[in-house]
Amino acid sequence: GMFHPFVDDASVRIIGVEAAGTGETGCFNSAPLNLGTPGVLHGAYSMLLQNSDGQVEPSHSISAGLDY
Repeated sequence: GMFHPFVDDASVRIIGVEAAGTGETGCFNSAPLNLGTPGVLHGAYSMLLQNSDGQVEPSHSISAGLDY
């Protein structure tokens, strides 16, 4: 991605943020990346919050209808 050239540059500090994150301590923000497991949703292989049967678990989203 566009930040790749800066990853190995010690003079650059890269900070990740999430719009409308909950601000809770822990790894709940960006939950699919922090807590998810690989799976398929809508035909796309991605990191998902899912149960052992592959069913999507609820999560927080500021987007209407994207609560997964």
